[in-house]
Amino acid sequence: MAKVIYNVEHGIDELRDYETYSRLLAMLQGDSTAASNLVSQQQQIHPGKTYHWYLEKVIYDLERDRR
Repeated sequence: MAKVIYNVEHGIDELRDYETYSRLLAMLQGDSTAASNLVSQQQQIHPGKTYHWYLEKVIYDLERDRR
């Protein structure tokens, strides 16, 4: 129910970003500074993308590097 209310109030993209950011934080054991730094690096390398794209790219890179 909370997701539905959040979705209606804030829109699908924000909910998707929140869930993806939460996933990234879990991968980094809650280190929000590291998450922010990784997203910022991708924003410099790939300007003009959506915030969600940067989150997905960072997660993809972390998963790839852990293999």
